[in-house]
Amino acid sequence: MAVREFLAGRVRARIAEDGSLILTRAGAIGRGVPRQSMMWCAEQVADALRAATQRNGEDAICEARALRWALNEMKDPARR
Repeated sequence: MAVREFLAGRVRARIAEDGSLILTRAGAIGRGVPRQSMMWCAEQVADALRAATQRNGEDAICEARALRWALNEMKDPARR
């Protein structure tokens, strides 16, 4: 099974072979370190998506797009 990934702005969503999600937010150019979050199930991704859609800003929009893609990938068994 191949690892699937999606890039939205500075946010990268990767679905690992075990089905978990690794969400990486790039740090600022020249400073800042990337931040990683791991989510194990679709319910966690849905909760993070709800939180991201309530925030303002470009990073929140990109994060919501990446989380929406991941949630669709996790819930659709034909994509595995």
